[in-house]
Amino acid sequence: MPDRDPIEGLREAWGDLEAPPPDRVLEAPDAETRAALEWMREAWRALEPPAARIPWRVRLARRAGGLRPIAAAAAVLVAAVVFGRGFFDAPSRPHEAVQPLAALPEVRIASLDPDRMELRSGPVRLILLTPEVR
Repeated sequence: MPDRDPIEGLREAWGDLEAPPPDRVLEAPDAETRAALEWMREAWRALEPPAARIPWRVRLARRAGGLRPIAAAAAVLVAAVVFGRGFFDAPSRPHEAVQPLAALPEVRIASLDPDRMELRSGPVRLILLTPEVR
């Protein structure tokens, strides 16, 4: 029975129940009750239903709905212009873009152990750790 929906048992039990008998038998209304009911019916009939009004958020969403694709395209275009400005431009002199190797600081191995290696270059120290092999 794990495939059975747990709510099905509740539905079946609810469907098997019988409605309880009313506490009192409803009789025909007396003259005073009939007058009150008639007055209430006439009052409801005299009311005019308010004009249907769409909430302002829905109206704004409908109005802006046609602008969303245009706004998205504009955002993509602006992003492409802003971020792609230097991406497609080649340097005027290619040799300026690459730093010559002679200008790079010297990197030397300061210590070499089975589980780590320390590299130094000027004031910079880089320690490379190797996980311990068991």
